[in-house]
Amino acid sequence: MNSRHLSQFEFCPRLPALAISSLPPLQPIREAVKAQFAAGVRQVLTGSPVTAPIDFLNEAASAGFLYPSGDPFTLAQDYSCWLDGALRIVEELGLRLTPAPPAVAAGKRIQIESAYTDASTLHLFLIGSDPDESKWPILLAQLAEPLTIELHLFPLPSARGGRLSTPLTIAYRHPLTGSLRLATLSGETGFSSKWTRVGRWEEEFGWGNWRDGIDRDQCIDQIYRHATIYPSRDDDYLREIREDAAAIAAAIPLPHPRLRENCSICPYARICHAEKEVDHVDDDARSLVTVH
Repeated sequence: MNSRHLSQFEFCPRLPALAISSLPPLQPIREAVKAQFAAGVRQVLTGSPVTAPIDFLNEAASAGFLYPSGDPFTLAQDYSCWLDGALRIVEELGLRLTPAPPAVAAGKRIQIESAYTDASTLHLFLIGSDPDESKWPILLAQLAEPLTIELHLFPLPSARGGRLSTPLTIAYRHPLTGSLRLATLSGETGFSSKWTRVGRWEEEFGWGNWRDGIDRDQCIDQIYRHATIYPSRDDDYLREIREDAAAIAAAIPLPHPRLRENCSICPYARICHAEKEVDHVDDDARSLVTVH
């Protein structure tokens, strides 16, 4: 069990048991990106070959994903391109770290997702632009009692107009000069519809030139953000974290009513609404959600 399952429980109490028992019939593409990002970060930090972007494309070509509106091939390439760029930024940090041990709450061990450690610091590698978007990884990290927590945040915007418009993936070509820009500078207006969107993977741009463009157009803050958190030493606050985490961990295997207001965007909707299948999945989850 990991910190993501605690977040899923707050979205819908049935969801973590379903997720632990099996992948959904079709995974939303953003969830697949998050999974491969976590795998890729582990590859970078432990010095393993970085295969996550290719693994993601192989998954897109075989099992497939749930996509927002747009061409699936283009969106899969855009997201893979984002993965490649984000992991290259992780490589630039020059870190070699080991996976952090699980947090312990009332005897229950809960893995902190995308958490790595050295002698005195716990590093969290999270998709998002704001620490508030990653509640449980940060809360559980404080139970590990490091001297500091370093947050490495990678914003992942939603696809719009059939493309993933981020400086890691898309450039804009000037209609007259043909020059490329990744972002507007302070005081400039946005790119008009006359500028043509160009994907890094479409033009086969080398990473070196693209990385120079990120510095030139001063858009690293749209790609990577860093923050330092000094863990609380308030015993009452830490006890509340432990108690809440333990209560959720204990509740995950139990049966829960459906929260129908979330069903329309849940990849497990067909499974969860088939009563016989739900009973089977919940039984599996009870055997799989084992906390030590």
